[in-house]
Amino acid sequence: MPRRSQAKKPASDRVTDEDVNAAVSIIQRDYYQDVRDLGDSLKDEIKSGGITDSEQLEERLNEDVDGTQRVIYTFRAKLGMLVTDNDEAYEEFGFENPTVEQKMYCAMVADVREYLGDFDDLFEEEEDDED
Repeated sequence: MPRRSQAKKPASDRVTDEDVNAAVSIIQRDYYQDVRDLGDSLKDEIKSGGITDSEQLEERLNEDVDGTQRVIYTFRAKLGMLVTDNDEAYEEFGFENPTVEQKMYCAMVADVREYLGDFDDLFEEEEDDED
């Protein structure tokens, strides 16, 4: 019976700073792709008329972020918290001792808000497109 081939071990198991920086860069790109995808989905909803004002946009943003894997799963929340620029956004939401998932929720809401920019401008752009 033939033996299963063993994967060759790298010449060195030593992890370099370059390796760590590359790994963090990939995690950051993954996280911010999630932020952009969510933001673009909300923009599409505005264009299609599914979201008609800032209040609806805020409500939908909160619901959509709350339902993301990034918030639901602890491991993904930890990865997101590693790279978000809004790791203390939970303070604005009034959390005193938040879980990592709650921190991620707050940070992701803040990141998507930053990506979208001024909510009122999004609706003005839509009105301009109609003219």
